[in-house]
Amino acid sequence: MDEKERQSALLSALTTEHFVLQTAASATVNESAARASIYVMSLSTSVVAMAFASQSRDAFGPFAASVLPALYFLGVFTIIRLVDVHGEYMHYLARIARIRSYYRALIPAFVAVLIGVGVAAALMAAFFVYQKWRFSMFEPAVPRSRRGDADTKGE
Repeated sequence: MDEKERQSALLSALTTEHFVLQTAASATVNESAARASIYVMSLSTSVVAMAFASQSRDAFGPFAASVLPALYFLGVFTIIRLVDVHGEYMHYLARIARIRSYYRALIPAFVAVLIGVGVAAALMAAFFVYQKWRFSMFEPAVPRSRRGDADTKGE
């Protein structure tokens, strides 16, 4: 296989990978929208049901005692999964950005077609600032034993 065939095969593989990553990113957006709408629907139906149950003092107490904890845990698990899905989405976007940077390096004149240089630099800077914030915000939630820090290996 000569260099031209290798370059063609690589470009074909990158194009396929780009398509697969876009599909996966789209699936994460759809999942997060579905999860959020299910939670909002559960919340609104529970409020309506509690309004009907509030007409009877005997029925409202046990009803609220069973519905409110379920709503709380559904909300907690929904938020945990939404954060997880958003992490997957950002991972897919980062991999797509690497593929696009290869396309830009392949043909420098192609940069203006894909996206303006200043806009691309600003987007990547914002992305890295967001990534740093996101990981610093959720780092305390990771147990010390799973962080992989050199100073916590013996703990």
